[in-house]
Amino acid sequence: MRLAASLAVVLAWGCGDYGASSPDARADAPRDGALTDVAPPVDFAVPVDAMADAPVDAMVTIDAAPPTPLAVVEDSIVVTRPDTSMLSFDGAMYYAQCGPFDGTIAPHPSVILARYVPATQAKWLLKVVISDVTIGTPLMFPNSFHYTMPTGAELVVNDEPNEAASSQPESSGSVTFQALDCNGTIELTVDATLGSELSEGPSVRVQGSLRAMGGS
Repeated sequence: MRLAASLAVVLAWGCGDYGASSPDARADAPRDGALTDVAPPVDFAVPVDAMADAPVDAMVTIDAAPPTPLAVVEDSIVVTRPDTSMLSFDGAMYYAQCGPFDGTIAPHPSVILARYVPATQAKWLLKVVISDVTIGTPLMFPNSFHYTMPTGAELVVNDEPNEAASSQPESSGSVTFQALDCNGTIELTVDATLGSELSEGPSVRVQGSLRAMGGS
């Protein structure tokens, strides 16, 4: 099985054998954003079948590829507001991608996973730098970084008009991966409080687990 790609914001195919590392493998994981041992980054106007022949210096672009759904086997993730009401995901779709954390700005090999409701714009969006993942070890929040040098995981919730993120100082908790592989399944557990990015906005709680796989 190959992990399905993509979310509308940014997509790259060809994560090859990248996956979550064991503790012994962490020392050798790439940290400079170079897409080693994978297909070279390509312009998304290039058809998928032609990507293997793309030039090494081809430019990674964004917003150019149509989204591809992710097959979700199990999902118990809920987003809870301070008044105990829950963010509705009726009509939601799931998307996943393997590729740069943020296009050419932060090309670190990453997995991006989202649940998104087109009608309401409600979503949660999780980005994780693959080389920072050790299976079974929590990635802690808050987690802030310079936008060109991402580390660990970033979790964002959009609940109009509020938007909450794990980078906010009042955030807490963690996300833990039980599996993470661009060629296989994604399994994770999250228990986190995300601070609002608005000055008077409320925090939200994100809890649950997800097990998913890409299309063939």
